[in-house]
Amino acid sequence: MRCLITGASGFIGSHLAEALSKRGDEVFCLVRKSSNLRWLKDVNPRYFYGEVSQKDSLREAVRAADCIYHLASLTKAVRPQDYYRINAEGTRNLLEVCAEENPRLKKIIIVSSLAAAGPSPAGTPIAEDSPPAPITDYGRSKLQQEGIAREFISRLPIAIVRPPAVYGPRDRDIFFYFKMIKKGAAFFAGSEDPVVSVVYAPDLAKALIAVADCAKSPGEIYYAANEQPHRISELCLLIAAALDVKKFRTFRFPLAVAQIVALVAEAAAHLTKKPALLNRQKILESRQPAWICSVDKIRRDTGFSCPTPIEIGLIQTAEWYRRNGWL
Repeated sequence: MRCLITGASGFIGSHLAEALSKRGDEVFCLVRKSSNLRWLKDVNPRYFYGEVSQKDSLREAVRAADCIYHLASLTKAVRPQDYYRINAEGTRNLLEVCAEENPRLKKIIIVSSLAAAGPSPAGTPIAEDSPPAPITDYGRSKLQQEGIAREFISRLPIAIVRPPAVYGPRDRDIFFYFKMIKKGAAFFAGSEDPVVSVVYAPDLAKALIAVADCAKSPGEIYYAANEQPHRISELCLLIAAALDVKKFRTFRFPLAVAQIVALVAEAAAHLTKKPALLNRQKILESRQPAWICSVDKIRRDTGFSCPTPIEIGLIQTAEWYRRNGWL
């Protein structure tokens, strides 16, 4: 099958490209002229150059595909409106081109996020039919993306997948925890110790393929995650074990201090035009007691469950960081 991946040069997209290539699919990658293609060099895909914000640049790639995996998105932004421009309106551009140029596509997988649903009330795993209540601009832009996708469901075979926090080789977000713990310390804002669902990037790639292959999936939403959630403190201990770090100290800053740091970081981001690693919405996310999702539906419809135990996934991630000079 000829599979087009938007956002192919990114963290998750590159893992998906590898998984599709290994099973014998023809991999097409939509990338920007400025994209770093280092993680795709072993895949040997066919490249198409375009951006979801530029509708006409998508036409050639869409015409060539049998199946589309839409991963291109903004997870960090200097201005809130940029989330909506790329995540929501970029998706509209793509789906309009699909309807115009290739309405016989076999499947379109929209990769959304648990952030579109929001945190888990009372620590109960969120199901696909739970009322969404996103709390950040990123989450609201992904929910808007899903709403746009539903506008096209009568014309196109669309399925939506909502991953939670994703870790694995090439990830720069959870790498922050690896780097801190390697140095013997972990820093947190406030006293919360949230329970979170996570998924290993190579497992998420397999989940996306399973949904694409599933005859029941058009019009559906799926969560893809490890079945067992973990507290952040537990994840830190597992990361320490993967790094063979015997002891590390935990430091908790008052929320007021964290908010001041976030304000300074946001101001600096507006000056440098580069997204801040810490902002007030990130702090808001960290204050929620639970970000957990149910995986019953994806297991029932596709037979998929994540095969990699978290201990093994973290060890493999740590090994990749070391091998590539990140640690």
